Amino acid sequence: MSVHLEWSAYRAKHCRSLFIGGGYSSPKCGTNVDLCDQLREPYGERGHIFFAGEATTLPGATAHAAMASGIRAASQVASYLSSIQH
Repeated sequence: MSVHLEWSAYRAKHCRSLFIGGGYSSPKCGTNVDLCDQLREPYGERGHIFFAGEATTLPGATAHAAMASGIRAASQVASYLSSIQH
C-alpha cells in the first residue's frame, strides 16, 4: 500500500499559552476529505501501524471524534493481534 498525503499545517504552541492549554486539528477549507479515510487505514508492510485522533474522523476537531477514533483504532489493533496469533 502506497500512501501519499499532502498536508499543510501551522504549528502553534498552545500548550504554553496561559489561556489555551491545548490544541486540536482541523482541515483547511477545500481539503479532500478522503485524507481522513487514508489516515484511518492500517499502515506498514504488515498493516501494523494504526492511527487515531480527531484528524482521522469526520467531523474532526472534537473530543468526541478523538474518542471515537481511539475506539476504532483499538478495534483495529485487536483484530490485527488476533490475526497473527498462532
